[in-house]
Amino acid sequence: MIAGMLPFIDKLRASMRTRRSRLCLSLDLQIPDTPLPLLEFDEPMLPFARATIAATHDIVAAYQIRPLYFLAEGGSGAIALERLVRLIPKDLPIIVDLRLDGDAPVNLAGRAAFYQCHGDAVTAQPHLRAADLAGLAGFDGGGRGLFAHLDAPTHALEAPWDGYSVSARRPELATAARQRNPHAMALIQETDAVSATALGALSDANALLVVGRSVLYASKYLSFAEDMRAALVRLNTRFPA
Repeated sequence: MIAGMLPFIDKLRASMRTRRSRLCLSLDLQIPDTPLPLLEFDEPMLPFARATIAATHDIVAAYQIRPLYFLAEGGSGAIALERLVRLIPKDLPIIVDLRLDGDAPVNLAGRAAFYQCHGDAVTAQPHLRAADLAGLAGFDGGGRGLFAHLDAPTHALEAPWDGYSVSARRPELATAARQRNPHAMALIQETDAVSATALGALSDANALLVVGRSVLYASKYLSFAEDMRAALVRLNTRFPA
């Protein structure tokens, strides 16, 4: 493990306590939806990311990054991704949503998630080979987090999984995963709304609500950063730490 680096789950719990938050903001930035005040920039992704982090870093417990949102914009998106991860405070965990499967070279996936994206944890398919899981969990000295991305009922997750990621559109999966893995950390991926059943998986301290567009694009006007922050404050009231 890198000197001074907390294991992922300890870093996450410390952030949740410090910020009194169970929210994770997914930085799913898309240029066509850029708030109007940022359209003066030729390349608005990085200014949008900078404003987002400045407005939210003290009220979210973690950030999620999906690299495809940035790679879709070509060179400018790749540069924005490289720079924005350096803007995130060091004590805030970064979860990289790669959803790795058994065909992904683990050494390349580890470099992409943990070096290029400065990630603390990564998502992978639950059927990933044990050797690949061990390689990811122990990458560069260990301490990395692993989340199983669930899209179908699965068995209980054994070590080294730290938890699972499941869509709020699939409340039956959230319920089944919580029953099989009561102590695992749950990432409930919000869509347009969080279902009543999915809320059951948010009823204890071992869960984060991952929000994205509903917060990032709370408004497109001059007050977009303040509106983004206000949306998070409202969610924090609904899901107190």
